[in-house]
Amino acid sequence: SHVQWLARQMRSGDWKLNGESIKIGRTPDGTDMLLDGQHRLEACVVAGVPFTTLLVTGLPADTQDTVDRGSARTLADALTLDGYTNASALAALASAMLYTESHGLSELWQYRANSLNPMEIRRFIDRTEGIRDLVMWGDSLKRKTRGMRLQMPICGTLRYHTDRLDEQASETFWKRLTDGVGLEEGSPILAARNLLVAMSGDAITTRERRFAQQCVISQAWDKYRKGKTWRHVARPNIMRSVIPDLV
Repeated sequence: SHVQWLARQMRSGDWKLNGESIKIGRTPDGTDMLLDGQHRLEACVVAGVPFTTLLVTGLPADTQDTVDRGSARTLADALTLDGYTNASALAALASAMLYTESHGLSELWQYRANSLNPMEIRRFIDRTEGIRDLVMWGDSLKRKTRGMRLQMPICGTLRYHTDRLDEQASETFWKRLTDGVGLEEGSPILAARNLLVAMSGDAITTRERRFAQQCVISQAWDKYRKGKTWRHVARPNIMRSVIPDLV
């Protein structure tokens, strides 16, 4: 929740005084009422640490009608303001990769965009070698595989891990998954390509699509690495299928 997100910032010391104030209004009968800042105050209680803020009092009670009319700033907005290029894709990939650090790679499909604060994302980007290259690779992959409707944060995170297991095998795997050149019947990469294309038209949620794509690609990698064939491929079921570890 937004309160938990703010509490993490306060607890970690990432909360900064940014000019936003706590606004207290006063009704005609002299009663004070909180107009703006409820989430910040709740987060302070949850975090158990104090925070510094501006306090504005004595505002007319009907001022609340003009408070918080703007849209919430996204991670991509924050990265753009900091001068990062391709900020939307970078924020999504960094969010997915960072999620796996605390939840494990098998839970990648459950990552949530904008669930982290910008400072956490900036630190992760700055310490993660090759993440910007993965974003550019992901853009190319998306253009070349439109018929698969691939989820770039899923593919980018999986590519990051397969590269670290075997860079040469990873390069071949993803290249053939992208172009399908030279794949023979029984190839796990061909089976994965065919199923990803078939699933692209399925009326499923984003969460289900993420799960299905991670499951299919991980299974194909597992069989590819072990030199196994793969012919009878079934659509993954989010309730029953198991995503294999990358080895």
